[in-house]
Amino acid sequence: IITLCAFMGGALLPVAMLAYVVCALSAVGGFVFYKKIFDPFYKKARGWNVSGVIQPGGRVKRQVVIAGHHDSANVFNFMVHFQKWYSIRIMAGLVCVFIPGFLVFAWGALYLAGFPDPVFVTALRAVLAGGLAAVLPFYFFVNRAAVPGAGDNLIATAILCRLAEVFGAAKKKGRPPLKSTRLVFLSTDAEEEGLRGARAYVERHREELLSVPTRVLNIDSLYTLKDLRCLTSEINGFLKTSQSVAADCRRIAAGLGYDLAAVPIAFGGGGTDAAEFARIGIQATCILGLSTHYIREGMVYHTMNDTVNRIEPELVEAVLKIVYHYILEQDAGKGS
Repeated sequence: IITLCAFMGGALLPVAMLAYVVCALSAVGGFVFYKKIFDPFYKKARGWNVSGVIQPGGRVKRQVVIAGHHDSANVFNFMVHFQKWYSIRIMAGLVCVFIPGFLVFAWGALYLAGFPDPVFVTALRAVLAGGLAAVLPFYFFVNRAAVPGAGDNLIATAILCRLAEVFGAAKKKGRPPLKSTRLVFLSTDAEEEGLRGARAYVERHREELLSVPTRVLNIDSLYTLKDLRCLTSEINGFLKTSQSVAADCRRIAAGLGYDLAAVPIAFGGGGTDAAEFARIGIQATCILGLSTHYIREGMVYHTMNDTVNRIEPELVEAVLKIVYHYILEQDAGKGS
């Protein structure tokens, strides 16, 4: 629309200005900062968060939330075709919208103020036309087919179930394994729809989450042990997460013989459910088993190849051990 109006010029320039504003609010507000700007216009659908709680033997002094998500993504066509250039294609599309679009917006403002067309109009039209080659593929970004989602992120739900089984078995036998730490096991829906499942949970349980010191370990996208890492930022790098929780996880991992890197999420990497807890000031991090480099290939998440055989059992064992020992340390009053 911006391009068409720029070629027509004149009275259609205000339409281009409006289209640019909508693009900016959608792309920046919705997909960069994960804000609910256009939610009132979306079709409503019911999602299901599933949670379970194990109370300690004594008075609750703290709680640890172990989280993951059970919904799977649609196929991302950009991850299927020319995957190595995924991030470059994303950035190129954004650049081709926002820089020429801003110039069209400026041109429209000049038009409304009564000024003649600026000298750059001819060049701008050529850039806009060429930029469509980077922008139009976004219309085909998502395929309607749903992926198996084994590593992203049903393995996290399986880990939650196993940890709940371990800690719950002792409780059922009358021997609460923890003295003063409440455990919350949370599997969220709608993570792939802009973290809306975790957001709904945080909104509903905000008072409970803030009533005692709370730590959140989110688990997402587990594939290879060599890519074991935890995040120090979320929401495309604009939201800081808990450095202390990440440091505790790294120390525990090292004691178990694992190398757990602490890295910020890359711009374009989006966010994980840990972000929704961090937004309200809760100490949270996310544990991953996925490369976070800009240029990468061989990724299977958001594709039909996201199956169980792509997950290294050694990585699952490592995450289970790290989370298990983190919980025990928290109950013993160690760590942050």
